[in-house]
Amino acid sequence: MYACPDRRVLFLTDRWSLSTDEQGVSPVIAVILLVAITVILAAVISVFVLGLAEDTNSAAPQAGFSIMENGTDVIVTHTGGAKIDGDRLRFAGAATEYTTVGSIDEWRGSTVSAGNSAVVSANPGTVYLLWDAPNSEESAMLAHKDVAVPSVTVTKIDASMAIRGGDAFRDGTIDVSIGAVENVPNDEVYVTADRGFNSRVISSGETKTLSTPRDLFDYQKITLTIRTRRGGDILFRDTFQASDGTFTP
Repeated sequence: MYACPDRRVLFLTDRWSLSTDEQGVSPVIAVILLVAITVILAAVISVFVLGLAEDTNSAAPQAGFSIMENGTDVIVTHTGGAKIDGDRLRFAGAATEYTTVGSIDEWRGSTVSAGNSAVVSANPGTVYLLWDAPNSEESAMLAHKDVAVPSVTVTKIDASMAIRGGDAFRDGTIDVSIGAVENVPNDEVYVTADRGFNSRVISSGETKTLSTPRDLFDYQKITLTIRTRRGGDILFRDTFQASDGTFTP
């Protein structure tokens, strides 16, 4: 009879001991979970903030630009909005110059703001103004326009001088053949040369001969120019060097 109460007491004591151990473990697990959640939240917030900062640094500036044709050139003007580092700008598409970032003469090393303009030569087609993000390969188009500037395709040039009177060249001729003339009224342009050569009007697909009565000495240069009849815009220019009675490009 005496043993039974003792066993009951021991049993209750054991249960109390086990319950106390379990209550001691729970706070430890809770702390570990809280630390883990805190670390994860900190990592997520850091990635978000860094990504936001990167997007802010690479965001294209909000600015307006106008693009106008002027003969064989295109004038691009900042019309309003954000000021832009000129060393982050370049042209593309039909533009024939300033196609590398930071190469635009009027804007190099300066801040481009409303009223600032740059002039770029272009072929017929679409001219693009691009902004390159710093420390990134990303680019953004700030403006574009289809332009129809005058142009000419020179398909062949034969230039020769007849040797007369010792070392002098005389009765020189230059045969000029052209292909397409674009965006020029009546497809007519002037072809001229220095050193006394006459000027001729030439149209798409034609060949014209220029001549000169002057004596032209060996190794003397001749510059050939093709211009529009209206405005005198230069469409083509090249220099020839005399050698053994023949001028070659």
